[in-house]
Amino acid sequence: DLYSPKLVNAMEEYVQALRSKNQRLSTAAREKLISLGISNRQVKKLLKTRKVPQTISIYSPQDGIVSLLKVREGMYVRPMNEVMSLADLSSVWVLAEVFESQSEWVLLGQQADVTLSYIPGRTWEGEVDYVYPSLDAKNRTLIVRLRFDNPGEMLKPNMYANVAIYGGAKQNVLSVPREALIRSGGTERLIIAKGHGRFAQRVVVAGMESGDYVEIRSGVSAGETVVTSSQFLIDSEASMKASIARMTDPQTREQGNAEPGGGSSDMKISAKGKGVITGLMIDHGMITLQHEAIESLGWPEMTMDFTTEEGVSLQGLSKGDAVEFELLKSADKYLISAISRQGE
Repeated sequence: DLYSPKLVNAMEEYVQALRSKNQRLSTAAREKLISLGISNRQVKKLLKTRKVPQTISIYSPQDGIVSLLKVREGMYVRPMNEVMSLADLSSVWVLAEVFESQSEWVLLGQQADVTLSYIPGRTWEGEVDYVYPSLDAKNRTLIVRLRFDNPGEMLKPNMYANVAIYGGAKQNVLSVPREALIRSGGTERLIIAKGHGRFAQRVVVAGMESGDYVEIRSGVSAGETVVTSSQFLIDSEASMKASIARMTDPQTREQGNAEPGGGSSDMKISAKGKGVITGLMIDHGMITLQHEAIESLGWPEMTMDFTTEEGVSLQGLSKGDAVEFELLKSADKYLISAISRQGE
């Protein structure tokens, strides 16, 4: 309960107006009480009893659990003071960070899923509720607010979660397997099979990625045959033409179809590389690197997203740093097993 001389005076004015039976004054006094935060239920009680209480109960406009209480009995408060915080966990907001290169794909109302690593098999379904107008200056990521119903209140404030946002199917899209696209020196290329053992490179413009496929906005036509194992044949930007020439050699093509490292997909393969950080999500252990050619893996110079191995920290690193890193392949992906600034 709260004591306020201003509220008491306003209630007395309302009672006096009721006693005077002046409808105009009564209406004005009632509107004043409502504007001061008095609920309709309290106004009706005052109308019935015609008795002015010295303290007034302030009710929250929503249900919830008191998560923070900043006042005690007898304290003096002002309108600008926060007296308590309520948490209503029946529905929650999840703030997701989206890479800058993927920001154009996110729209209001898109379906989204949330999973927690420590509750396997459970999925919460929601939607994109708000897209922030600017990117995070430090991480170069777009903040997206997602809304989820939270039955059982298992989603709690300050938790980390895995998020998937579904943009829906795009119609009449030209796409190629992801492994066919070569990102080298800021340029995206495909190797086109011309037939009779002849090949040609083609500069293209890539769009959104979904699963194992990449949208191609321009540079090729539907029906053209692309080489899907070309990334293992081309070492670097400087040797592009020579690598294309080698693709006419059947023996080289057979080597290109082999998996990097010559082992099965579940073997652990390590490699070292150098590059520049172009994107960073420290809290999630994710990093985007524009790396030099990695000859041991048959990779050209390109930009890639990586996840760190458990226990590897990205603290102290920033976008634009030149770094040295080690990769470890486990199952079907490469993880950053060590990383540091060049020269350290």
